Amino acid sequence: MKARGKRFLSDSYGEGGSISWEVRTCGASVFDSFVDGSIKIRDCSRFVEIDFDCSEYKHIKKRIDKADRLILELNKMKEALLLAEKELAPKKFYY
Repeated sequence: MKARGKRFLSDSYGEGGSISWEVRTCGASVFDSFVDGSIKIRDCSRFVEIDFDCSEYKHIKKRIDKADRLILELNKMKEALLLAEKELAPKKFYY
């Protein structure tokens, strides 16, 4: 099995960065298989790679939990950015 994806982080002009991921199973036999997975996040000057590799079936749940936690924390950050957007919005003055 092999799956992958890559997207720019924004379609807005002047915004850089991308996210790419890949998950694949490797191995020649049932006794010699493993999961090779990673996610890469880039902006204009930095690069972060998080691995989700595992060589035993019992560890795949831990990698799924790791992905769930990453998604949960990114959603919390998005909510905080939405609150910040409201605070930064231009104030309307009524005379």
